[in-house]
Amino acid sequence: MVGCVPEIEGGPVDRVVAVSDARGRVMARLRTDLCYAAWATGPAAANGAAAVSNIEGYFAAGAMFDLSCDEVVEPQPISIAGLEPYLQRGPVRLFVLGWNPAADFELQAVDGGWVLPPSPLCKATQVGVRTLELRTGDGQPLLWFQGVLANLVVPPPKEVPIVVVDDKGQPLAGVSIKRRVGQLQAWRLDGYGGATRSRWSECGRTDAGGRLVATVPCEEAPLEHLGSQEFLFFAEAPGRTQVVGGVRYRNVYVNDHRVDKFEGKELRFELPAVPPLVGRCPDLPAGTMVSLQSVARLWSSDNGFMHDYRSWTVPLGDDGRFEFAGLPDGLYSSRVSFWHPDRQLKAPLLQAESAKKVPDVLRVDGAAAPVFSELQVSVLDVHGGPARGGVLQIGPGNRSGTQLRYSIARVPLDTAGSARLLLPPGPQALLAVTAHGFAGKLCVVPAGVASCELQLQPFAAMPVRFVDNDDQPIAGATLRVTRATTRGSSDPVQGLLQGMESQLRWRMMQLRTGADGRLSIPFVPIEGVTLQLTLQSDRGATMPFEIEAADEEVELRPK
Repeated sequence: MVGCVPEIEGGPVDRVVAVSDARGRVMARLRTDLCYAAWATGPAAANGAAAVSNIEGYFAAGAMFDLSCDEVVEPQPISIAGLEPYLQRGPVRLFVLGWNPAADFELQAVDGGWVLPPSPLCKATQVGVRTLELRTGDGQPLLWFQGVLANLVVPPPKEVPIVVVDDKGQPLAGVSIKRRVGQLQAWRLDGYGGATRSRWSECGRTDAGGRLVATVPCEEAPLEHLGSQEFLFFAEAPGRTQVVGGVRYRNVYVNDHRVDKFEGKELRFELPAVPPLVGRCPDLPAGTMVSLQSVARLWSSDNGFMHDYRSWTVPLGDDGRFEFAGLPDGLYSSRVSFWHPDRQLKAPLLQAESAKKVPDVLRVDGAAAPVFSELQVSVLDVHGGPARGGVLQIGPGNRSGTQLRYSIARVPLDTAGSARLLLPPGPQALLAVTAHGFAGKLCVVPAGVASCELQLQPFAAMPVRFVDNDDQPIAGATLRVTRATTRGSSDPVQGLLQGMESQLRWRMMQLRTGADGRLSIPFVPIEGVTLQLTLQSDRGATMPFEIEAADEEVELRPK
């Protein structure tokens, strides 16, 4: 089990490893301030094969659920050619990466190669893309391998001369240069996404002439020949804008803008001066960290750009002030979050801003200290008891200018099924989800102290029975989504529910008909979302049918 704050890159994490008892049960002590994901791997057979479960999440301390290890996976040998030039700093190491860093694990080296053990972290249906990271002997990330893991080769190291100047063309010394080896998208657990995880290789700092020579694994001279290998360098200096240059998706970027090709023999960075983004939030404990999650622009034209997720983290000062230096212009969907590495923190939850700014309530030029409302949210399960172990999603009541996936906050419910939130007054969309039900509500938070109650309703269900033309049941049939349509909604709660659609589809595809051909298909009735399904087996597939709640069993046959 791994715990985190899904919306914060580099925030607090917790890793728990437990062994099931003779009845297959596990109990574990979890942090009450984190959201968790869990998976299981069964005992290994003589050949190393083991049954693995899906990844379950997100849940909170007190949750109860089942993990079914019903897919047997065999270990896979991994060999990588081209390592010799990189052994000067010691033996290279190979890791499986999880979106949550607490899930990373190192592969065992065997006979000059490695062995990839059975693990749900290698199931692309949930983790997005299976990712291996090769690290040099000093621990620096070197290269990623994703997708198919056969015939792996590390390109030789090639030099990239870099020069950094200010906006007047004068060289800048001491500028930090780092290469982004890759980015991992959030696991596909609840449909809402989360903070993107970036992995960095530190290249050093520029000399008195503003120069540095970096290296990158590449088949040919990187600035002269555009191959399949991507590389993005980031230049950072105090008081100056962070600037990007390199190759992404075979497009060339210089100073955050796409160009036809690199000019000259050096990759040039121009770093103009920029004022810091400053805010304040007093009365938080020592050791509090402040994170800014935002989306930057890599420009392809005067008006067109590619989204590029970025994050920054700084400590909160003793006076409650914080300062983010060197932020690029054009940021949007920018959200400030507070967290503590070692303890539960009662801190305000803030919505994303549409531009590079802190929320008005945190502005340093405010006449008074920021004031937040306290909202006590109580969630009852489908039977009227506390929805312990659930997770509460908080979305904007008005998200003009921001993207929903960058605006969701998740808060674990306590053992009483409740959460105490600090929020700015105004509308907030709430959605509670457990393994057994869901509830959504728009709450207009007043000034002062208020309360709000949500009652979970069970998932809707469509019972079906799959039989052949002789009325014999067809067991083991699977569902496939043949068509999905989503109509946008201005309702903030419906917007949250629509975010569940992708996860709903994935869970449907894990279902199987039983020995009697029966299957109950659970789903959430979502306004504006239509799903068309088929049941498939080696004895044929049904005609497409639209999922809808039904009291009576629907009989289906192969077409």
